[in-house]
Amino acid sequence: MEQLAQAAMRQALDACGGNVAQAARRLGISRSTLYRRLGPQRA
Repeated sequence: MEQLAQAAMRQALDACGGNVAQAARRLGISRSTLYRRLGPQRA
């Protein structure tokens, strides 16, 4: 299940050109939640 969430977050980020705020809005979560869930993988 976690892999699906990670894939959805990556897909949203790709679709938004790396814009975390826009990806978070698209996913229906806050920007800080997206950063936290991405963790060290964001880089």
